[in-house]
Amino acid sequence: MKFPSLGLLLAFVTAYAAGACQSVPLDDARRDNRAFPARGAMRGSIRYEGPRPCSRLGHVVGSVVVFVFQRGNPPPPTGFGLRPVNFTVVPGDELFVDEPRFSGPELSCPAETEVVSVSAPFALSPLEGGSYIVQAFYNRSGNFLPSFGVRNQPEAGDIAGGYIDVAFATQNAQNPNFQNVYFPVDIGIAEEIPQGAPPDTPPTYKIPSQGFVADSVLVSLFERVPLTRPYFNVALPAQPLGPTPQNPDGDANFMPVLTMTQDHHVLAAPATPTKDTLATLEKSFVSARLDFGVPAAELDASLDPREPFLFQLEPSPSLGFQLFSKGKTIPENPLVPALWPEVVFSRLKSDPTHQNDPQSLAVQPSPLVLIQGITLFDDALSQTTEALVPKKPGVPKDHVRVLVRPSALCIANDAGPPSAVLVTPYKTGKSADPAETTEKPLYDEARLATANGGLVRGVKNACLPTGRYAISALYPSGQSWTTPNEAGSCAKSEGALDSAGSPGKCLGKPRAVLLSQGTRAVLEVVPPNTPEGRAFCEGAGRVPDECGSAP
Repeated sequence: MKFPSLGLLLAFVTAYAAGACQSVPLDDARRDNRAFPARGAMRGSIRYEGPRPCSRLGHVVGSVVVFVFQRGNPPPPTGFGLRPVNFTVVPGDELFVDEPRFSGPELSCPAETEVVSVSAPFALSPLEGGSYIVQAFYNRSGNFLPSFGVRNQPEAGDIAGGYIDVAFATQNAQNPNFQNVYFPVDIGIAEEIPQGAPPDTPPTYKIPSQGFVADSVLVSLFERVPLTRPYFNVALPAQPLGPTPQNPDGDANFMPVLTMTQDHHVLAAPATPTKDTLATLEKSFVSARLDFGVPAAELDASLDPREPFLFQLEPSPSLGFQLFSKGKTIPENPLVPALWPEVVFSRLKSDPTHQNDPQSLAVQPSPLVLIQGITLFDDALSQTTEALVPKKPGVPKDHVRVLVRPSALCIANDAGPPSAVLVTPYKTGKSADPAETTEKPLYDEARLATANGGLVRGVKNACLPTGRYAISALYPSGQSWTTPNEAGSCAKSEGALDSAGSPGKCLGKPRAVLLSQGTRAVLEVVPPNTPEGRAFCEGAGRVPDECGSAP
């Protein structure tokens, strides 16, 4: 076969380049929006201060991951942003230009006490007009995969940061509840806020016709991530459940591990708490036990480098849940401290036939419906006291027990800063102390409003939205773990699930399936089981429109 001469290749490239440099006529006479609109971009530099990186095969292992979120709706735990609006990755080879590389196939890691300071440029586009924040981390292991939920967050040992107030972060380095203060990055020109708009109305940002670039964004990475993600599996119920509205055929792979009726009625806190009355109060809640990690039968597969999971569950005395105080109390009772990890239940899109979302991964985005848990210390309300709860991470726990609040935040999350209506079936209830014979308030509406930073704009006594709810555990670092996740089921392209063994397997693709992470690991809110409850939920207690349509 003859190849074209170098001269012919150069002539072709030169002709192509010359053509590309000419102005290109734009057919926009019809004004039908076929032309791409101008977009925004940001660029700046990444400054890293931390341990030297690992290397192998002549390359630095790992990369910097830069996330951009809407400023008015950041990710948990400070907001409800479900995913970044955009992200970019800067390879370790570009950040550590002068770092010696190990050429062998084994992973070579310098001592973590060897600290370096390096920098590299970054750029990110496209972005719509708006105000954003930038979060980032250096993934030392190289295991980050943005589209794979079990590998899309920082791990223990990563170096985190963002476009943040570095001095303030340094001052608060020993505060386990500290949340970084992010500088805004405005993309576009801010338009005037209309007269009469609410005082917290954000401006609208318009991209000029020539586009817009926010320059000199300095991303600082220097905060070592101390904890693993809060991996968990949910203890199965003693008795298998039958069919439910979201699993009408009683498919064993979709039987929820937890159920709660949408009119669930808890007891009120006793005026004089004792161990017995607090135990009675606890029993009036639906509760869940989250065991750290995965069951023993799934551990090898979760660690196997031939499998896609790569969980950080190597034997270590530091592994386990870290339970510690948030530095505030729960809104229902000023005597009960709020704890990390925070446990939240997020409503999934309705799919009773299991055809549209066979892995139960799709969260209903707007309205976003959340049920918040109450994390207990040492499994009991009587132990969850200011005196007993640690103020910072310490001795790990192999499990955590959570009470499921019979209340839901229905959050408008599609435009502008989120706002919510809190829905709970009842305003009063019987006391957990039988000596108190009159009904008592179950909550203080004023405390509920302030507890969520002004998010809640009203409380409605109505039934909870039915449906399947994913379960998430969350640390103040933003690290979280959610079930169901991809490790626990098979995508359509991977074939059917064989759940006969543990771990299971996909029949169309040879990989393990960690069944503890699968489609059973949900809370399902179901219709009432009494005539009175059904009448209430179909009448005066009908689910509010703010919570979206019924499944």
